[in-house]
Amino acid sequence: MKQALVLFLAVAAINVDFCVRSFQTKVTAQDAPAKSPQPTKPRIIYTSPRVVAYQLRRLSNQRLVLVPRDTTDPKYRPVYEALLSRPGLGPQYRSEAIKGLSMLNKSDRMAELIAGIKRLDRRDDSDASVLHELAEQLTTAPPKDLKSKRIALQQVATGSQHALTRRVAFAAIVIADGALDRIWATAAKDDDTLVNLIGALPMIPNAKLREAFYPKLESLIQRSPDGKVRNAAIDAVSHIPGHATQTFATLAKLIQHDRGREAAIVSIRRIDKTAWPAAQIGPLADSILAYAKGVPVVQRDSGTFIEAMALGYDLIEMLPRDQALSLRKALRSMTVSVFLIKTIHHQMLYDRTKIVVEAGKRVSIILENDDIMPHNLVIVRPGSHEEIGTAAEAMAAMPDARAKGYVPKSNKILWATKLLQPGQKEKLSFVAPRKPGIYPYVCTYPGHWRRMFGAMVVIADLEAYDADPKAYLAKHPLPILDELLKYNRSRTQWTLEQLEPSLERLADGRSFGRAKELFRIANCVACHRLNGEGNAFGPDLTKLDPKLGASDILAEILAPSKKINDKFYTYIFALESGRIISGLIVEETADVVKVIENPLASSRPIEIRQTEIEARRKSAVSIMPSGLLDHLTPEEILDLLAYVVSHGDRNSRLFREGRMHE
Repeated sequence: MKQALVLFLAVAAINVDFCVRSFQTKVTAQDAPAKSPQPTKPRIIYTSPRVVAYQLRRLSNQRLVLVPRDTTDPKYRPVYEALLSRPGLGPQYRSEAIKGLSMLNKSDRMAELIAGIKRLDRRDDSDASVLHELAEQLTTAPPKDLKSKRIALQQVATGSQHALTRRVAFAAIVIADGALDRIWATAAKDDDTLVNLIGALPMIPNAKLREAFYPKLESLIQRSPDGKVRNAAIDAVSHIPGHATQTFATLAKLIQHDRGREAAIVSIRRIDKTAWPAAQIGPLADSILAYAKGVPVVQRDSGTFIEAMALGYDLIEMLPRDQALSLRKALRSMTVSVFLIKTIHHQMLYDRTKIVVEAGKRVSIILENDDIMPHNLVIVRPGSHEEIGTAAEAMAAMPDARAKGYVPKSNKILWATKLLQPGQKEKLSFVAPRKPGIYPYVCTYPGHWRRMFGAMVVIADLEAYDADPKAYLAKHPLPILDELLKYNRSRTQWTLEQLEPSLERLADGRSFGRAKELFRIANCVACHRLNGEGNAFGPDLTKLDPKLGASDILAEILAPSKKINDKFYTYIFALESGRIISGLIVEETADVVKVIENPLASSRPIEIRQTEIEARRKSAVSIMPSGLLDHLTPEEILDLLAYVVSHGDRNSRLFREGRMHE
């Protein structure tokens, strides 16, 4: 009875507080319309933790962060726990919460981070995005810190109720051990435990640790009976770099023989298409078509069927014209227009850069973010790609830009997903425009729009288009109103061995105009300044080492993480508060380090006091993404290379314009 009375009083206090705020707002609006009402701090009745938690749950995020708190009084523990677990709050509140809890509990940040993950696991209504945020802090922590908490991590890995929580803990254990064998030997005794360990692989940032999984997964795929362990191995194997061709062959065989087919279809699409063996494309396409025909109509909206359709359309792009036409027609007859688009890990690209839809017909697009950074997908009117991209970049200076998903307010935006965090997905369903045209779709996260885009081609008669795309477009031309879409081609993952022989043509007389344009198209302007345009976040291209030849520069563009300039390393800082910050160091003194996390989202550095830093390490991955040249032809690559080698000098002998003055 007493507890019920306290709860009633707490609710009454909240309601009174709300009424007072409403009245104050009305009075303020009438008496002083030019001023915004001052926010009032919520009134919380501190009795039992349960009652306090109830009151906090009723507060919006904007009100929650206004709640007074004190790291010396235990009654504020529920407030810090709410800040740690509430979806939609910024990283500064997570950091404050971890620091506050560690002070109240007289523990350390790693202990509170693990405790926070355990609390989320016990809640049935917990938000996966929060767990992903805390997981990133855990898996980027120094191995020595994780090693000191190995027993606690082992308990989370085997005793949690949610699979995601168990996998986060297993990833942390592998990082703590610096090897796989010890935990594998333990996990292999139980199928469920082994499945969770295998599922942890994508969360492990260290490539060498992921590589250690390959022989074990290959063995499970080849020798294990059909079941959850084998399917987990099939799903995980494509996350391991360096084995693309062999992995494709393994997965294609599984699809063709219906052994782990569903898992293999999902997994095989993660492999870079340039590694797909040409001889296996046709047989795999026939197998996908046979599978699709056997799926009942009522099941054709399932995730597996949509993945199979996406794989089928990927294969179409690589088949001879007649065979491709036959397969496309067959696939279209079995499904509505549902397109699966995924992000490509650390390349700032969509895996599908062109979709074709029929005017006025219903369309669904599923965006899955498999990358390590946020992305969205925004569909805009023809001709507005650059305008929307520029407007989104300008939003970076606004305090609420992230809450708005970096989607600017414009009537030229037709549809948009939210800003997806790593591992999230969202479905857009809409009726395609009635007017045929080429409608760009683009990621508006700052710095991405020049590189991360595709085209939704709206056709009046899809059946006629499928019969002969070239003939149809010749009769019903669709102008490309967006300059960047002219370079929206199939990707080629160029290697130095492929391009180096063409360097002898560098002195033939390149096109300066096209070279300058390509400097923007390839998104070099995002971090480099040359010839009066671009940003100075990367090396000054007018001051390149004169000893570097064209081949050296090309090699660094193709593999930016192979050799990183000391000035432009990304550093990962683990702070005492529990916060993880990664970015470029722009200034460092004995007292302070200034870091820019995303130079394209904000040029204002974060100041970190040296006394706050518990550990720091260099990232092995360059801030410059790989695959910058994948959409360019060899001739365009030569033009761009000439522009960099010549320091943007129009009068250089490398350009035709320069030779005209000789």
